[in-house]
Amino acid sequence: MKNKKIINSTAFALMVVMLFSVFSLACSNRENKPVAQQEESSETATTVVEAPKIVDLSTNGYITIAIKSDGTISWVGGDETVYGLLGSWTDISKVIFGADFCMGLKNDGTVVAAGDNAYGQCNVGGWSNITQLVAGTRSNFVVGLKADGVVVACGNNYDGQCKVDGWRGVVSLDFGGDHLVGLKKDGTVVA
Repeated sequence: MKNKKIINSTAFALMVVMLFSVFSLACSNRENKPVAQQEESSETATTVVEAPKIVDLSTNGYITIAIKSDGTISWVGGDETVYGLLGSWTDISKVIFGADFCMGLKNDGTVVAAGDNAYGQCNVGGWSNITQLVAGTRSNFVVGLKADGVVVACGNNYDGQCKVDGWRGVVSLDFGGDHLVGLKKDGTVVA
């Protein structure tokens, strides 16, 4: 069976296979075999349930979020007080993580946020027509690329990473640490 995507975090690993089924790679303490291979006994009963169709995964080492084919999400790990709003998210196409917060890109181009908002990085309620999101993983900022090539940003701007007011004609965003770059339609780069 070929893997579509593998994500590894410090707490657990999940694998999405070609058919978008999710299998937990947890092992039993009793026999050190995957749970699905254990025999049922009076001591330990195992129920194998068909997993929902998962289309994407995102993790930050403490929490993993699975996006289901119907746009709802499930998650494992994380602090309930920080990520407690995730259960209400619907119509999600992509999830990204920043430092102690996460963002969900909805199919209609709007954005939802959960987690720490100390620097205003979760103030994305008015964003629309977003096609791509990136977030600073060591600092607290988020940047969105709109369908028309305009870039928007909010959050901690201590190194100027949110100064994107003049960015137009951008087709792709990326970042490294706290440094943001944008690829423009004409092949030039803004930073």
